[in-house]
Amino acid sequence: MAITRPPDFSDDSEVGVRIDQAKLRADVAVSSERLAKGLMGADRLSDDRGMLLAYRKPTTPRIWMKDVRFPVDIVWISGDTVTQVTADVPPAKPGVASEDLPLYSPDGPVDKVLETAGGWAGRHSVQPGDPVRFSR
Repeated sequence: MAITRPPDFSDDSEVGVRIDQAKLRADVAVSSERLAKGLMGADRLSDDRGMLLAYRKPTTPRIWMKDVRFPVDIVWISGDTVTQVTADVPPAKPGVASEDLPLYSPDGPVDKVLETAGGWAGRHSVQPGDPVRFSR
């Protein structure tokens, strides 16, 4: 069975994300430019906000923390299910060259990545197997 993303995901749109009982609003990135930028340059994320990276087909993305100034949780999503959570990813240390930054990837292909404020997944008990729902 192919994994598809809802057709209404587009750059700069906003969606509601519900994982089990936890809810937040997320800015969406779909184009390669927006996917590459992610949260670069953002000062912070409030607990009710996130960024949804929506890929056109399942992939094994590599996320880095270049120019991100705060810790994030990375929620890896395949279809409508959380497959993995990488919690409390620290911001890049000042002065570290881009090529030396750590890369974070899921164990297998995903079609969506939700980036939230660090600790969000733990506070809301988000874990692999949790259902994910999107709304306008």
